[in-house]
Amino acid sequence: MAGRQHGQVEIESITAATGLGVLAVVCGGIFLGVLNSLLHGDVFGAFAVHRVQGMAIGHISTAAVIGSVMAVFVRGTSQELLAKASAVVYGAAFFESILGDLLSSSFGVGFGLFISPLYSVLTFFGYVIAFHVLFERDDLL
Repeated sequence: MAGRQHGQVEIESITAATGLGVLAVVCGGIFLGVLNSLLHGDVFGAFAVHRVQGMAIGHISTAAVIGSVMAVFVRGTSQELLAKASAVVYGAAFFESILGDLLSSSFGVGFGLFISPLYSVLTFFGYVIAFHVLFERDDLL
């Protein structure tokens, strides 16, 4: 199985790979945002600091999902790992929501603040299910 073949991969390698993946997503998103703004004639908005900050903050949960998926690939789909990874993804998405709200000056504590991070957890579980189906793992839940 794929998870067992890569069992010797260290957490530092997962962290480095996750960082590179997220860096590619953030830089690509910034580039596309600048290109889109320039195509619409918004030269000043293309290079606005708040846009870059928003893009960077907007991918905190992406980093957590990528890292968690890589951990599942390396270590398998045990209940303990899935619980810990889900908590990390939820926490990162929650933190991302708070920072995003603070950046936009629209911070408000409501029920949605606690529900919206579940979308990232759901995304993570989608990848876990796909991994399980592809490799026909018997250790899922």
